[in-house]
Amino acid sequence: MEQFNNFGTIHQLSTGDHATLIYNNKEEKDGTVSEEKLSCSPEEQALAVYLQEASRREAVIAQLALVTTAREIAFKVVASLSDLPNIDRYVVVKKDFINSLLSFTPNLTHGNSVNNVREQINKMVDQNKWKR
Repeated sequence: MEQFNNFGTIHQLSTGDHATLIYNNKEEKDGTVSEEKLSCSPEEQALAVYLQEASRREAVIAQLALVTTAREIAFKVVASLSDLPNIDRYVVVKKDFINSLLSFTPNLTHGNSVNNVREQINKMVDQNKWKR
């Protein structure tokens, strides 16, 4: 399966419970382009569609593991992701994006549905907390 985004093509090669993602457009310091390969779980693969940078993705996953409410998820999304060029106020309220976040919220006790998270994200965005 191939997906296209602002950063190039992502090829997904399934191997059992994990998938390998290959990003075609990693530019090196010398100006050459190389492929970056990552092995990750299906949940991480879903999030990688939106967050290609592994270190940033890991930071977001670590933050999501601590949240307990939909409001906290919304705060993390707006505070952490509003500066990314491929994530805008319309992407963050899509069902697939929210589901990719919910996969990493084991401590979520309040507002654990997609609609509740969407409502909280919309409130944060409407309060002019989205940076662009």
